[in-house]
Amino acid sequence: MVKPRQRKAPTEKSIDDFAAGADKPAGALNKKAPRNHKSLTIKMNEYEFSRLKAACESANRGVLDFVRQAMKTAVDKELK
Repeated sequence: MVKPRQRKAPTEKSIDDFAAGADKPAGALNKKAPRNHKSLTIKMNEYEFSRLKAACESANRGVLDFVRQAMKTAVDKELK
């Protein structure tokens, strides 16, 4: 059984508050937020993955950490 929703009629103040909020920029992003926003799949051949694994072992990092750090470095360089 569906319950009908009771709606309140918008007041002049609520309309003004809503309109004023549209001009505000979005909140700042948190660098330490949980990593559950987006995921990414990268298809690689065996040669590319073996090079990635070798670089990870050389840098003493895991694959995800290595890729994330490389992406951060490339983005920082590009956005300077």
